[in-house]
Amino acid sequence: MKRHALIVDDNAANLFALSSMLKKLQVCHESATNGSEAVRMYKENPCELVLMDLNMPIMNGMEASKEITNYARVKGLSVYIVILSAQDEPADKSECLRAGIKSWITKPVNFKELKQLIEKLNNAI
Repeated sequence: MKRHALIVDDNAANLFALSSMLKKLQVCHESATNGSEAVRMYKENPCELVLMDLNMPIMNGMEASKEITNYARVKGLSVYIVILSAQDEPADKSECLRAGIKSWITKPVNFKELKQLIEKLNNAI
């Protein structure tokens, strides 16, 4: 099954790298450069997977994840949010769970780890 993803990062190089990896994995995707833009884009075109940078201007990844999760819940949609951060582990795992975050990938994202995540999603169906 073809996946649809939203990449959210304020760093152009990170967006390019993630986009290239997702293309190689044959995952359709769109890109946003901040949390506010990501929330708007998700509401206009909901997707199954959101790869969300944690630290961004305008609206950070935690706030955007909460808004996307709440919107998905109200609309009866399923979304898998993955936080991307240079930190090894979230400071507050319970806050991540409340925000609807399902997973955490440390930057720089490597292809093998992203591929495993996509395969995990494919097997969950």
